[in-house]
Amino acid sequence: MNKQILDTIDFIKSYRAMEKGSLANAKEIIYQLPDDEAHDHLYSAWKGKENNFADWFLNLSHSTQAHLIRIFGQGISDTSIDDYIKLKNEDPIRALWMDAPPLVFRYHELLKFFYNHGINEEPAPGISLMDIPKPDKQYGNSANWGDYILSLSPDKQENVLSAIVNRSQLVN
Repeated sequence: MNKQILDTIDFIKSYRAMEKGSLANAKEIIYQLPDDEAHDHLYSAWKGKENNFADWFLNLSHSTQAHLIRIFGQGISDTSIDDYIKLKNEDPIRALWMDAPPLVFRYHELLKFFYNHGINEEPAPGISLMDIPKPDKQYGNSANWGDYILSLSPDKQENVLSAIVNRSQLVN
């Protein structure tokens, strides 16, 4: 399995742990983010999303997403994240036209896909799924997709994630 897929599975495990964890655990993660003034706001937003990670994550700035990805252990050596954050800190107005770092873009688009597509035999053109969950777990959200992907064998995880990545052009 390639590193991109393995990293994506680790990212899914991390956000599912946050979704399943207590508010105290989520607060601990959020308070690791570097913007001290935003901690209370981000924590309040998390509580309001009722542990729906995708709904919360998709509304964060790309720099906050980048920091969160780092907290989860992803992108530790991704220099594009460092460059993005440095440029944004030097000139915050740049954030209006700067592209997100590739890793941030990839996870943002992946969660957007999860949020906008149900889990069925063909959730989108070119993507075929197997081992479909029960009807109450087919609704498109980060929890259902995360549990679905984590329930698959490694080969099936790779096939599903590769199909989503290729369809959504989430490759670096």
